[in-house]
Amino acid sequence: MFRIISDIGADIPAELKSSMTIIDQDVTIDDECVLVGKDECSIVDFYKRIDAAKTYATRALRQDEIIDVLKKEQGKGDIMCFSFSQRLSATGSQMEKACNLMNSKPNRIVYYDTLTATIGQGLIIYLAQCCNEQGMTIDQTVTYLRNAETKLSFYVILDKSSHFFSGGRAANLNNESLYYPVLSLPLGNLYQCMGYTLSKQDAIKFIVQKIRNKCIDVMFIGHGSNKQEAFRLKEEFAGYADTIGACYVNPVMGVHTGDNALLISFLEK
Repeated sequence: MFRIISDIGADIPAELKSSMTIIDQDVTIDDECVLVGKDECSIVDFYKRIDAAKTYATRALRQDEIIDVLKKEQGKGDIMCFSFSQRLSATGSQMEKACNLMNSKPNRIVYYDTLTATIGQGLIIYLAQCCNEQGMTIDQTVTYLRNAETKLSFYVILDKSSHFFSGGRAANLNNESLYYPVLSLPLGNLYQCMGYTLSKQDAIKFIVQKIRNKCIDVMFIGHGSNKQEAFRLKEEFAGYADTIGACYVNPVMGVHTGDNALLISFLEK
């Protein structure tokens, strides 16, 4: 069995999350550094704050912060370290450097760029957890995950563009607040805007059409403070996937998606 470590970018529904170590990271809201807790109340409060905030930002994890966590895990077994896409954040490159420095001291440490973020990253880690529970080695898990990536899709429905637009992580998104953008995330790239709809329900219908008649193994749905809306979406997708889970989007990406975004990531069989 190997141990799993991830930056805070990974979002996995609680009922599907097994033992793993998350490296915490603060965000800045109106010039105040805030470390958002993992309980539901603190996350909901975070989304209320950024919706009213004048400024908000995230930062990349530092190499020394990652090394501190790796040192605490030394001697407990081999480690797989996951980061969200290096194309989206410098955290990934810092984690890769830290893993290379710490490798074989005394355990083997393997870095894995998930090429995605939030629930897409969480889905990749969930699959790694499954491999680990089945007794697969790290090398076997890496081979499995790279093959699984070819079957992974990721879509985002934004309630408004302003949060995401300020983050600079979308290649072709306009700062248009009157419509509902639908984005996709090609692995290892920036988000791509697929188009705009007049209502969120139209955006959901657009995504449903995208996945109709697909055979889906696992689907994760991410949300901000709009938990009930996400669970209604989960019901709408019932029957499309063998496993469906919903969870909050972590603060690092939440400052860009905003409090009412919906995220859908799924793995085809």
